[in-house]
Amino acid sequence: MRLCGVVLVAAAWMLARPVAAASGPLTLLAVSAVYTLLWRRRERLREDPALVPAAALAVLLATLACGKVLSPQYLLWLLPGVALALPRSRHS
Repeated sequence: MRLCGVVLVAAAWMLARPVAAASGPLTLLAVSAVYTLLWRRRERLREDPALVPAAALAVLLATLACGKVLSPQYLLWLLPGVALALPRSRHS
């Protein structure tokens, strides 16, 4: 099945060739942007360690969002980060 440059292969969504070529640079750009933001906010992360799970979740989301393949298994990787970040949002 092919839809807008996305191909379903063995229960995983893969980008088709022309679009997939941009995946590597886009992933690098997205992860670099997240790391730059985290670097600028490093003092706040040191002061409040409860923000670290949200920071890790941001890096993982940047990697998954721009990656060439999105497997349902990869979405499971988000669960620990969400579970650790949620208690903070409930109390704030």
